[in-house]
Amino acid sequence: MKNINTLLQGLNWHNSEEVQKKSINELSKLSGKEVIILAEQTELNHKACWFNSAIVLQNIGYPNNKESIPYLMQWFQDINWPGVSTVVEIFKSIDREELKLHIDNAITQGLNEQDDFWIFGLLFLIDKLHMTHMYDKKHIHKLEQFAGIE
Repeated sequence: MKNINTLLQGLNWHNSEEVQKKSINELSKLSGKEVIILAEQTELNHKACWFNSAIVLQNIGYPNNKESIPYLMQWFQDINWPGVSTVVEIFKSIDREELKLHIDNAITQGLNEQDDFWIFGLLFLIDKLHMTHMYDKKHIHKLEQFAGIE
């Protein structure tokens, strides 16, 4: 496999379709802790790469992409970011109890950071995954108030 940093740069949507496809195919061979680099929001894996990073994580599939889940929760800081809809699709194939733990951790972090947009995104995720029934209605209502939904 080529240098992972070079392959990550190849995911940039400003590259030719051929370069993007080559990077997607090579990076789809990652597994274990290696997949984290596809979910982290860094200078190397920036907004112009996220759409293709999400495709790679979808190609890798669960459970091989499991290590990326906590990092993917950060993508819900803005549901308009590239790749978010693909991440929702990835999460649809994962056990809801396992996801709930990660969502709960992200909610705690979002509240600690006073990030109402992130809480909004996590509520969006909970709704899209049909997980509202897994939460106390009062808790959901408080989160909705925090996020400015009413």
